[in-house]
Amino acid sequence: MTSRHDDEYLQTSSFHHFKKRVVWLVSLAAIGIVSGMIINAYQSVLESFIILAMYMPMMAATGGNTGSQAATVVIRSLSLGEVQDHDWLKIVYKETKISLMLSLSVALLTYLKIAFLSFHAILPSGFSMSYIAFTISLAIAIQVISSAVIGAGLPLIVRRLGGDPAVVASPAISTIVDITGLLIYFTVASITFGIS
Repeated sequence: MTSRHDDEYLQTSSFHHFKKRVVWLVSLAAIGIVSGMIINAYQSVLESFIILAMYMPMMAATGGNTGSQAATVVIRSLSLGEVQDHDWLKIVYKETKISLMLSLSVALLTYLKIAFLSFHAILPSGFSMSYIAFTISLAIAIQVISSAVIGAGLPLIVRRLGGDPAVVASPAISTIVDITGLLIYFTVASITFGIS
């Protein structure tokens, strides 16, 4: 048995779906260039602490997964009528509380992973592996919180502007979370490592 939504999807032409999606994907791909610019801006930090490069994929994946999770829950709740646009403050507040708990779990896992997998890494003098692991874990914890807030808020903003949250939210979240994640990662590292 198919639902009304399935019928609408199947009865809509592929070209119409393409038109709804292409502008967002192309625009977000162009915006993605910012990620490369951020990495280039923090090249001195990367050169001094090569270990940071090893955990950049984990940072990106964790942020993307957190944002997507939050967005999926919010979009589902919107489509089922469980929440309304005017509930945005409650939704963001709730996702912030959830993300605080998630961030502690992910930070602990990250710390243990670095301690066990990177104990042999060559570090600049004056820095211990536990300090490096704390720094990376802190950055990822902050990334989890910001990604959850972005993931929860973006579908609400898109819907408020008259767009389709299901089409826009996922690719937009990936791009925005990648950019904010890199900024968080390198800013935390620069501050804690004392690199200007």
